[in-house]
Amino acid sequence: MYPGLNCNLEYDSAFGFLTHLNSEELKALLNDESKLEEMAKEQKQYRDLEKEKEMLLASNQSLAEYNLSLQPRFDQTKQELLEKTDVCDQLLQSLESKSTLLGEKSGRSVLDSKLSSLQLATSELEESSEGYADNFLAGECDIEEFLDKFLSRRKQMHLEKVKADKMAEMLKQYQTGF
Repeated sequence: MYPGLNCNLEYDSAFGFLTHLNSEELKALLNDESKLEEMAKEQKQYRDLEKEKEMLLASNQSLAEYNLSLQPRFDQTKQELLEKTDVCDQLLQSLESKSTLLGEKSGRSVLDSKLSSLQLATSELEESSEGYADNFLAGECDIEEFLDKFLSRRKQMHLEKVKADKMAEMLKQYQTGF
C-alpha cells in the first residue's frame, strides 16, 4: 500500500482485534456486516487513512480554488496574446507588402538606369559619327577612312537606338501592368 511499510505488520495490526474473539463472536460478526464495519472504522489504520483522505481533499480543494483565482489573469493574458498575435500578423503583412514594393521599385530603378545608359551610349555614338562627318567635310580624312568609321558608328548607333526604344516600350508596358 504505502512504501516503506511492512505488509505483515499492517495485516497483523489491522486484524489483530479478531484474534481474541471466539467462534460464536466471529460468526456474529460475519452475519452482522454493520458491526464488522464499525469495528474496522475503529482501527488506527482506518482512522489514519481517513485523516489522510481529508487532508488530501482539503489540499485538492485549496489548489482548485487557487487555480480558479488565476482564471481571470489567465484569460487576460490569453486575450493580450491574441491581440499581440494580430498585431504581429498585421506587421508581417505590412513588411511583406513593403518588401515587394521595394523590390519592384529597385528593379524598376535598375532597369531605368540601364535604359538611361543605353540612351546615353546611343547619343555618344551619334555625336561620334557626326564628328567623323565634320572631319570629312573639313578635309581632315579621306573618303575610305570616313566611310569605314562613319558607317561603323552609324550602324552601331542605330542598333543601340533600336535596343533603347524596345527597352523603353517594355518598361512602359511593365509599369502600366501589361
